[in-house]
Amino acid sequence: MGLDNYFRYPAAPGETAPVIGKLDVALCGGLFSGNGEDGSFRGKVYCDVLKEICGISIYDEVPPSKCVEMADALKEHVAGQAGAVDDKIIHDDPYEITLREAKDLEKVFRAFGEKGYFLHAWY
Repeated sequence: MGLDNYFRYPAAPGETAPVIGKLDVALCGGLFSGNGEDGSFRGKVYCDVLKEICGISIYDEVPPSKCVEMADALKEHVAGQAGAVDDKIIHDDPYEITLREAKDLEKVFRAFGEKGYFLHAWY
């Protein structure tokens, strides 16, 4: 069993969710999730590193304010890697997560969180 995560907006009937512009990210996708660009990603790959860096489990629904907090924690973690190349492995248990992926996670959590999207877990 795996974990896919989707950003969702709690729109009222007839209301349209805010549009998120092109993010230019490349996260791991799953069978039913995308690469982050569309607001979804393979959560199973990132759950441990996000728990370690942000202290939040993505197996639970994450409200928008916490998504922004996660983006802030990721940004701080990336800043601590100053001078490192994007393909540097920053976490390798059980998946090898690169600095580039941490930057991309920060982008999606910030973009969707600031627009009021929740992170939903599907497993």
